[in-house]
Amino acid sequence: LNVASRVTEALRVTKKQLSSYFDSQYGDLVSQLSGELLFDKFKLKDLSGTISEVVPEIINAFLSLRAQRKNVKDPLYFVSEFLRKKVKNRDGDAEEKGQFDDEETSRPQSRTSTPQFQSWTGFQKLPGELRTDHPDRRSAVATEILRHETDYSKMLLAIQDVFMVPLKAALDSNKPIISAANVQAIFNDSIQLLSVSRDLERELAHRVAEWSPVQCLGDVFVKFCGKLKCYTNYMNNYPTALLTMERCLEQSPTFRSFLSRHERKPKTNQMRLTELLLLPTRHIIGHINLLTALQLHTPPDHADLQDLARAISKLTELNSYIENCKLRAERDHRMMDLQRRIQGCPMLMEANRYLIKEETVAHLKPLQDRIKHDSRVYEHAEDFGLFLFNDALLIATRTAKNFPYEKSTEHRYQFHASVCLNRIKLNDLPDTKYVRNVFSVVTPKRRWFCASETHEAKSGFIATVESAIRGSIKID
Repeated sequence: LNVASRVTEALRVTKKQLSSYFDSQYGDLVSQLSGELLFDKFKLKDLSGTISEVVPEIINAFLSLRAQRKNVKDPLYFVSEFLRKKVKNRDGDAEEKGQFDDEETSRPQSRTSTPQFQSWTGFQKLPGELRTDHPDRRSAVATEILRHETDYSKMLLAIQDVFMVPLKAALDSNKPIISAANVQAIFNDSIQLLSVSRDLERELAHRVAEWSPVQCLGDVFVKFCGKLKCYTNYMNNYPTALLTMERCLEQSPTFRSFLSRHERKPKTNQMRLTELLLLPTRHIIGHINLLTALQLHTPPDHADLQDLARAISKLTELNSYIENCKLRAERDHRMMDLQRRIQGCPMLMEANRYLIKEETVAHLKPLQDRIKHDSRVYEHAEDFGLFLFNDALLIATRTAKNFPYEKSTEHRYQFHASVCLNRIKLNDLPDTKYVRNVFSVVTPKRRWFCASETHEAKSGFIATVESAIRGSIKID
């Protein structure tokens, strides 16, 4: 019972902290799936003016389905009835908005017996299924490569047409929403990617239109790899573009209003600008996977095989660079989080600094310092948080904040000391009848005795610190 109550409280606290995030993510996901269903599967982008009125109601139907999912036996019938009620409400012939009686929401309904949805069974197979069943798998993969680039090019074009062009038009009319420098900082690199993507799409479309068993795509991507500098530029400037957009959102109510009017539109597949700007960081890995599949289904004596290998190698190098950029961004985010968590902490954001390990230990003070360790008695003075960076060890005092009527505890940190790695030494001290899992952190002027929870935690932390010290010496 005690364990069950603890688990229940932990789940309640977790739900409280994450519910708003998941609600937002769920709404975004429904919007994007609705956009993809209508504008990709049904090819309804030409009806964007009409569809823009329909999409919000479809999204509301899905959200209502989620809220009442326990009482719904047939989701398809529920959604269709929701939309039918909306139409009747518009004509003034229906009941209160969004309400269904229990009989209707729980009414079983066969999808095959619903005439208006019989055409839904005519969906095309997914690309993965197509590649499995197609007699010429190279042809199927080539078609998927073209589709991958076409969809990507459409999203880059949406960045230009939906966002950049109106902002530049406002500048030309002397009614700027944001400055020309900010427009360039946010959109310039993505527009360069659009030009490269269009060239690649044209080449791929020409090859796929004239497809035959001897047709090649590798040389197209080898040529494309000569233009990858624009991707490295995009990755280098991507954080700056996001910071510029955040600053404009904070400073310009007009820009906030502009984004609220233009985001999540049919042409953007119901995505926000930040989501569109994220697409280039995930595009290259898609081509690597597809080209690898094409290579797998290419005969050993095919003329395309060598160029495919070269293209995959070049794209893999670029993807490694992208992953390194992501890693640096994650490290910087983690450093900023530590800066907020540790009160009184000096500036942590320095060039090439990153967090390696975080450990919680007990800070022990010997009652009699001159006695040997075997006979020495210690008192538990406080808890320490040890933060190991690649160039320093930061020590912070750890305190606990308890809340009434709850078992959850909030831990806070106060800066205590910071020492360069080349000035510290860790000594592993043996267990005694008084203390266990103790080690000392020694500098030319100070010494701290610390105790870990377990022997494995102690030995692991000592090994990690020694490895970091060796790494810092090599760099120096």
